Amino acid sequence: MITEFTKDTLFKPVATRNESQKSRTDVAVKTILNEEKCANSAKTERLRAARIARDLAA
Repeated sequence: MITEFTKDTLFKPVATRNESQKSRTDVAVKTILNEEKCANSAKTERLRAARIARDLAA
C-alpha cells in the first residue's frame, strides 16, 4: 500500500512550549502515581500475608 506524501504525512507537527511542558508534567505524574500504586500493592500483599500467618498461628 503506497501512501501519498503530503506535508501532513511527512512532517510531524511541532509541539508548542505549553504542550511540551504539559507532556513532561503528565509523564512525571504518571510515574509518581505508578510508584505509589506499586508501593501500595506491595504493602497490601505484605499485610495480607501477615494476617493469614497470624490467623493460622491462632
